[in-house]
Amino acid sequence: AAYLALVIWRTSIARPADWLGSAACAYAGFFMLPTQIHERYLYPAVALLCFSLHRAPAVPPLYGLLALGLFANLARIVPWDDRVPATLAGVGLGAWGAALVNTFGFAGMTLHFLFGVPSRRLAGYGAAAAAFTAVMLQVSPPNW
Repeated sequence: AAYLALVIWRTSIARPADWLGSAACAYAGFFMLPTQIHERYLYPAVALLCFSLHRAPAVPPLYGLLALGLFANLARIVPWDDRVPATLAGVGLGAWGAALVNTFGFAGMTLHFLFGVPSRRLAGYGAAAAAFTAVMLQVSPPNW
């Protein structure tokens, strides 16, 4: 509830021009913040973020992260081939890898759309997140 209140406040008062990005943040919040989630909550976030791709240089990588996270979640839940979950785990998109991708995408959206973190600073955070993910993939077994 507090996250949704923050989204509404930032959209109505602070940055009314970014209402599509803020709506995408709200839907991503419905996907990321509850204790039990369903993949259907991420569909609107990816769709709404698509309309914000032209607004800032930080949005296309965030869109890519969320789209990749949605794909990894759906491929693990409803695999079209028996080899898909093992292949995803082999490239680091097992259950925890997909969760990290979703978390970094959600954090980036929140920082950019709700707190106004500029794209240049967000790129530095993204590089740190990528380094953290690479370390986690080296430390943990590939099927995590």
